[in-house]
Amino acid sequence: MRRVVFVRNTYYRDAKKLKEAGFNFVRLGHSPKSPAVLDAYDELGLADEPVPGWQYYEEG
Repeated sequence: MRRVVFVRNTYYRDAKKLKEAGFNFVRLGHSPKSPAVLDAYDELGLADEPVPGWQYYEEG
């Protein structure tokens, strides 16, 4: 259980550093993120947006 709390705190700490640096938007990578990451972003008011893959690209 201690490891789960440590990981959640780490995600929150990282998100807080982004917010303190003036960021309001976080571009997520291609892999799904932990609910703890998304919870931290929500709590701090960071907008998060998944990046669509190349298969969704349309020219024009």
